[in-house]
Amino acid sequence: MTAQKTPAKKPKVPSPKPSAAGEVALVVVTLVAVVGMGRLFDTGAYMRPFLVAALASHGISIATRRLGWGVIRSFLASIFVGLLVITQLRYGKTTNFGLPTIRTWHEFKRDLREAGRQLNLVSAPAPALPGFLSLGATSVWLLAFVADWFAHRLRVGFEAALPSAILVVTTSLLADRSEPGLAIIWYIVVVLGFLAVHRADRFRAPAGWVRTGPAAPSVNSLGIAAVIAAFVAVTTAVISPKLPWATSPPIVNFRHHTGDGEFTVSPLVDIRTRLTSQSKAEAFSVTSSQPSYWKLWAADKFDGVVWRSTQSFGDARSVLPNQSANGDSVFVHQAFVMGNLSSVFLPTAATPIRVTGTSGLRYSPITGGVVLERPMSKGSQYEVDSLSNRPKVSALIASDYTTQNSNADFFTSLPSDFPITVRDEATRITAGVKSRYEKALALERYFRDNFTYDLSAQISGGKKAMERFLFDTQRGYCEQFSGTFAAMARSIGIPARVAVGFTQGQQDAAGVYHVSGRHAHAWPEVYFNEIGWIPFEPTPGRGAPGFESITGVAPTQVDDAPDLGTTTTQSGPTTTRAQRPATTRPLKDVNDPSNKPLTFKVTTSTSTVTKIFIAAIMALGALLATVGLLWGARIAQRQYRRRKFRTPTQRIVLAWGELTLAFRARGLVAEPHVTRTEFATAVAKRVRHVKLDAVSQAHLVSIASRVDSATFSRHEPTAEQVELVVADVAKSKSALHEHRRATRRWWAKITPAALFWKLPK
Repeated sequence: MTAQKTPAKKPKVPSPKPSAAGEVALVVVTLVAVVGMGRLFDTGAYMRPFLVAALASHGISIATRRLGWGVIRSFLASIFVGLLVITQLRYGKTTNFGLPTIRTWHEFKRDLREAGRQLNLVSAPAPALPGFLSLGATSVWLLAFVADWFAHRLRVGFEAALPSAILVVTTSLLADRSEPGLAIIWYIVVVLGFLAVHRADRFRAPAGWVRTGPAAPSVNSLGIAAVIAAFVAVTTAVISPKLPWATSPPIVNFRHHTGDGEFTVSPLVDIRTRLTSQSKAEAFSVTSSQPSYWKLWAADKFDGVVWRSTQSFGDARSVLPNQSANGDSVFVHQAFVMGNLSSVFLPTAATPIRVTGTSGLRYSPITGGVVLERPMSKGSQYEVDSLSNRPKVSALIASDYTTQNSNADFFTSLPSDFPITVRDEATRITAGVKSRYEKALALERYFRDNFTYDLSAQISGGKKAMERFLFDTQRGYCEQFSGTFAAMARSIGIPARVAVGFTQGQQDAAGVYHVSGRHAHAWPEVYFNEIGWIPFEPTPGRGAPGFESITGVAPTQVDDAPDLGTTTTQSGPTTTRAQRPATTRPLKDVNDPSNKPLTFKVTTSTSTVTKIFIAAIMALGALLATVGLLWGARIAQRQYRRRKFRTPTQRIVLAWGELTLAFRARGLVAEPHVTRTEFATAVAKRVRHVKLDAVSQAHLVSIASRVDSATFSRHEPTAEQVELVVADVAKSKSALHEHRRATRRWWAKITPAALFWKLPK
């Protein structure tokens, strides 16, 4: 009897060990993409979970790889550690000894439901809801693991940048479009730097005829990458603002999807758009000792189109800090009952000093805004004590001679390209007026006497929106009036900002104010030294209660009649605009995209399950389309090569080149000085674990010898010789292909890197 031979075990191929520079370069790419996600939220203070998730995910991948663990063990370890880290970051109070509990799971499910409910309601920069943060941290963790897998296990550079590119593209689609260029420039620069480092890192290999990795980069490759990065940075900064779509509305509008049910108010003031859909659904009701504008927050930074808030919010208790009454302050007590408003910002009167009935408060002393960890549910109640500052006119005029606020320069800042025509118009309006109060009053009267409040006004986009509003249409809604007032005030040195909230609402017989979406409003506030912020009202048909003696405007607001055109008011005189000859207004170019009206669509919210299903179908379709394109590109490349190489000698050289590319897919690359026979001998030793004759040393050396003979011979090889070489090469390629795992075989068919590999000469 002959003893049966046991099949030889496939030797374990050690995992690649990249240098620390390559690992750090990939971490930097992920961090830059994650930092860009800050544009999705109303403050960067909530970025900590994303940054920690990115660093921790890369850290566990590096550690397990250096321990020699396979990808499956590394993935399981990453999932386990990620669960612990994200749970501790987001739900630390629900854990026992750092481990998640049933309460953790229930909190997570509740946050996911809330995030799904808010998905079509909020707009960027959106409130940092717990569900958004948990999903974001989980996504960052998984994308960081996939990037590390591509870069340091599959040893591909281009594909390793795809996970971070997903974050950048998603942020660009969902986030506000103001100043996106710098983030994209930095991302492109660090990706090019990573690719250069990754390519140089793979060159580290022992000397010999065959090495694992691509052809060695020249000394100039890093310099070329730096030049490309600089070129992309400069051209992106110069050209991108000039592109036709730079100021156009998005193809798919992810913002302000709201219906007559729950709705939210975006935490920014865009002078091109309408604040809300004018929903008649009740936002909240309030019983108050004084009627007031109910403020949510204040926007303090203007980029030429959008006002937004840049102030941070600190933890607070029921008694809010840094507030004190003076002789001109009016105490206002309010009791709120929440309706359909879904916002983490609490409506309050004037400057809040105490909030009771809720917990988890965060407060900004500069803006006076109060924020919760998550929106209050319908029917929730809370009470607020506020101080409404109502000084005498003489005190406002005299405040010019008192101590200037240390933040005055910040509240007078404007973008460097602020239109000089707008500044000149503000100077003209306030000419001959000395005090800050009188200048603010002159600006207010300018708008109320010469402009019309009209919800049907067509507001064009772009940096010219403010100029068109001032000098062309002179029709708009509260965003245009408040934002333009504050910008003009800043242009002449008056500290100003834009407050966002609601007017007082409709009062019933019991004295309760009912506030609906139609009462959403924005108004400017002006700072007076040693007094504080005072509201003004440039919007025709509006007037803040309690400030009649300062602004000269009676308390007025929108009526709840279903009129979406020029609005009527409850009381007070109706403001009309002085008639002007039609010939004084320049004609619009109907072909100018910026002159086309913005459309506002009211949609009903889709269920979370439906949205997830649609998103999954879209993602699957995009994946299949990408795979099909890559596969088709590889087939087209192969057909092109075979049409190009037609002579018998060229066909033999092409067959050898395709065989070398098959070995390159296994990480085996020939040095330039190595002959074909030497390469075949060395490769056969490297793949000796493939127990097939088609990749044996004798077979490969035979192919190399016949290719050398055809190349250096004076006569063209016969058709029989060509077919023999082609057949032997096909056998070797098939043997290499079939001896790989199914996932590796499929990846070899669609890897984009193979499209850039050159045939050896």
